[in-house]
Amino acid sequence: MSHPPLQERSLNAKRFAAFRRNRRAWFSLWLLISLAMISLVANLICTPHPLLLRYNSKTYFPALRHYSEHTLLNNHRHTPMTSWRQFVASPTFTTNRHNFALFAPLPYGPNEILNAADFTPYRRLRLTITPAPHTGRLNLTPNGTITAPLACEPFFPPHTPITNTPLT
Repeated sequence: MSHPPLQERSLNAKRFAAFRRNRRAWFSLWLLISLAMISLVANLICTPHPLLLRYNSKTYFPALRHYSEHTLLNNHRHTPMTSWRQFVASPTFTTNRHNFALFAPLPYGPNEILNAADFTPYRRLRLTITPAPHTGRLNLTPNGTITAPLACEPFFPPHTPITNTPLT
């Protein structure tokens, strides 16, 4: 009875099988792929621009496209909108109840300056610092050599022998 010849696996297939058996390497590969996918949509997760803006019966996507003030406000200023949160809070936007804006989960950008008073602190810490006065005593011989120092370490460089050292 003859058996069919065994088909040998290629060297790359053997290497990939060994890689898959290494659980730490396989987990790390999937973690790296996941982080790469998240980084592709990072601008939709963290951006100061609204993802969706409905204004005067028109729909805009400011996170994907830049709009000038002229496009939205028709004020003949062709400069880009700088503060979307101010625009959404303005009376121009809030007077029409059909206007709305959908912001990203983290509505802050890298070039944004935030007012510290707008934040509620997560925890408060009160720190009181009081100076601790250092006192020390040493005896000097008539020629200026230090004898019997007591608690003089803060006044001299670290690891410096004090006893029998001439005071200069």
